[in-house]
Parts: sequence; structure tokens; C-alpha cells
Amino acid sequence: MTTALTAYLTSTASASTLTTANVLYSTSGSPATTNKNSLINKVTGWGEVWSQGNSSVWAGAGSEPAPSGHGWILDSTVLEGQQFAAANWSGTITVKMNSAITASVTFHLRAYKRSSSGVYTNIVDIAASSASLSSSNTTVTFSATAGSAMSFSTGDKLYIDVVGNITVAPFSSGFSIEIIDLSTDTSGLTGSTAAEMVTPGYTSSGGGVPALSQQIIYSIPAMTGGNFV
Repeated sequence: MTTALTAYLTSTASASTLTTANVLYSTSGSPATTNKNSLINKVTGWGEVWSQGNSSVWAGAGSEPAPSGHGWILDSTVLEGQQFAAANWSGTITVKMNSAITASVTFHLRAYKRSSSGVYTNIVDIAASSASLSSSNTTVTFSATAGSAMSFSTGDKLYIDVVGNITVAPFSSGFSIEIIDLSTDTSGLTGSTAAEMVTPGYTSSGGGVPALSQQIIYSIPAMTGGNFV
């Protein structure tokens, strides 16, 4: 049986597993939310929208960056001994510029398995259509995209990040991309559907004692008078 899992982006830092990342919630609601800014200045090229915000200038790389640990992590053991099938993932984020200025960005929403030693294995990389950002909220939709099958062992966590390729940058410095609707609900642990990644759900990856029909059963003969019969 498949257990549904939608991961909601929050503004709450991971307490121990990965303190540079924020946690993911798995229950939807109508939480209070906040925004986080990632500075871009006049830079084009690839960079990352940090979960905790970033006051350093956008990287402006020539290619999609590797995961940095500044995304979001499902900081629980719920996926240990479980697996995602090779099936579709999707998602939504809400973004804007921090001032009345425009930029054009192609965002990617990515999911990884992160091991306890910090090794990232990509599950899915979803590219959205190019978004023209202004000071108004812009909903970026990541359409259903097939991800790889992935099994989780002890210590493995689901990790999500948001990266983007800026093709048209602001004409002056001091401007940031804001990712908004990050949940601040630390009591009810609910997230907003305006900042989510929908997984295909997970099932048990097996292990343990095999079913009776798969076991080899040996019969020990009875003993009579010191002899087996």
C-alpha cells in the first residue's frame, strides 16, 4: 500500500541533521507564513534560492549547481525502510522580487536522497517555464515529471532545493528574489500549498522475515528406541 506524502516548505531551521537547511512538513493547512530573500544584484546565470535567505550575491554559474545543503529536509525517520517508485513528482512555489523591478528566471525544483554522511542522490529535477518576476506574487508550477525509484535506509532523508537560471537580471544592484509562503507553524506543523512538492508516495522497501510461502521448512523425524523413523 502506498502512503501519500506532500512536502511543505517552511522557515524553520533543522535542529540537528542539517542546520543550514529548513525542515519540511507533511501536513497541509493555512499556516502563518513568511518570506526569505536571496540577493541577485545584476547577475545572470545559475544560482540557488536559499531556504534561510542569502545576502551574498547570486552565483551566476554557467550550469546548474550541485546541492549545497541550503534547501529543505524532511528531518524525521519516516522514510527509513521505505521507497519511492519510479513515478511522477510535481510542485508549486510562490516568488516575487523585493521591489518594483523585473527579472526573468527559469526555476528548477529538485528532490534528493541525502545520506547521513551528506551524500546526495538525485531523484527528480523539474524545470518550470520561464517566469517574469515583479513585485507581485508569481506562482511557479512544476508539472508532473517522472522521478527515479529510490529506497531509503537508516539515516537517509528527503532533501529538496530550488535553483534557477536568471536570463534577464535587474538593471541595478541591491535586489533579491523572495520565496514566499514558507510556513512558520511550529506548533501544528502545517504547510502551505503555495510552497510544496508532491511526491508519488512511498511503500515499504521490504526486508525482515519472508512470508511463510517463501520460507524453507524442515521436518525433523521422530525418534523411537534411539533410532529416527
